[in-house]
Amino acid sequence: MKIPFRNFKSPESVERWEASQEPIAKEMLKSNKKVVMLSAPTGLGKSLICAMVAKYSAPIINYVCSDKALQNQLLEDFPEAVVLKGRGNYVCNLFPHLNADSCAGKCEEHKEGDIPCNYYDQKERLLASDFRILNTHYLLYEMNYAGQLKGQQLIVLDEADVLDLLFIGFVSLQVSDQQVKRYHLPKLPKLTVVESWIEWAGNSINKLKVCHDIKNAKNALDERYIK
Repeated sequence: MKIPFRNFKSPESVERWEASQEPIAKEMLKSNKKVVMLSAPTGLGKSLICAMVAKYSAPIINYVCSDKALQNQLLEDFPEAVVLKGRGNYVCNLFPHLNADSCAGKCEEHKEGDIPCNYYDQKERLLASDFRILNTHYLLYEMNYAGQLKGQQLIVLDEADVLDLLFIGFVSLQVSDQQVKRYHLPKLPKLTVVESWIEWAGNSINKLKVCHDIKNAKNALDERYIK
């Protein structure tokens, strides 16, 4: 039986669906495993296969790419999808020289419906969409902190061969001597003494918080950028 297309608005996707992809999609749909992996050569159309399988397996496609460039590439294939990236990728509506990650007010007014916010508005569009394109780092942050994307029924993870590096990068921290001097942080402790790093982290967080608050306050007072 041929797999029909459901809810794919992109004619380009329909045209690219080939007979060689259908048996792979059917085999994936037969599996009752919690995790299904697809290893295939470049050019087979893994993105389209996985999107089709996801559409048949859950009401929402959460397609997760390893980086932002792949998100943009996937959006070209599926223009009906909604892309969401980290706050730093969206310009602040109140202060155009800032991004949404460094704005002073964290858009409290937006939550009350008084002002638009490029980041929060895009996030609302994503949460309302049945085809979402995220990147791995953002999804990890959401699942561990913000929580609005917890408990998803199905997630497609692209470029699974780099997941271990992405996970390590998410939980690790790199600090250079130049950063220590720039932010006046305490001297770096000995590498093998865990307790000293815990103490260093606590002291450094307090210093960085003060520095961040001062920077945001200065930016907010710069009336040259206020429309």
